[in-house]
Amino acid sequence: MLVSDTRPLSMVDDQGFEDMIKKFNPKYHDNYLPGLSHFTKEERKYETTIEK
Repeated sequence: MLVSDTRPLSMVDDQGFEDMIKKFNPKYHDNYLPGLSHFTKEERKYETTIEK
């Protein structure tokens, strides 16, 4: 959804996104939902790997 609809990564920190995830999977815990910093780190890892 984030990539195919070209949504900004900051969307993962929005309350609506969290509510949607909880609706899909009620067992998802608040402290487990990754935030923007997680995805930013993953993006950097990807870019570093691609450069090699």
